[in-house]
Amino acid sequence: KDSSAMMTLLMKEVGGWESEPRTMYSSLRTAQDDLVIGVDPSSENRILVYEDRSLSKSSAVPCSFFTSHSQIDLRCDLLDCGIDICSPDVLARFSDEFDYRDIRREFVTNSVAEEEEGLQNKIFVHMLRDHEYAARVHDFATYAAVSQDL
Repeated sequence: KDSSAMMTLLMKEVGGWESEPRTMYSSLRTAQDDLVIGVDPSSENRILVYEDRSLSKSSAVPCSFFTSHSQIDLRCDLLDCGIDICSPDVLARFSDEFDYRDIRREFVTNSVAEEEEGLQNKIFVHMLRDHEYAARVHDFATYAAVSQDL
């Protein structure tokens, strides 16, 4: 729909972290999946903030977002399913900037930060509905959780 859309990430609502003690609501989330995602629901869930909190305890949202967007939903209850719908522009960016090691921690984070600076490469999120399912398996614990879900 949007000609400047570069990528759409699929996410599933699974629950956030309890504050004390630091435990998860969902066994699908690992400590490495501690994300804060800020979306603008008025612009078809465009991602404005994408921060990996596994290395830090806080997240920063630029004040300029609140003046340029009427609503921002900060979410920490989403599981990144590891499925992305990409435009051909993503391949061109990878050929230009081939030093990305992790598509989430480096490419998506940098692309969302560039949106803040005014470049028009928008990244969106699609939230899976209750009757839809997707998850990534990267260890035995998540394999067990996905197997129980199915």
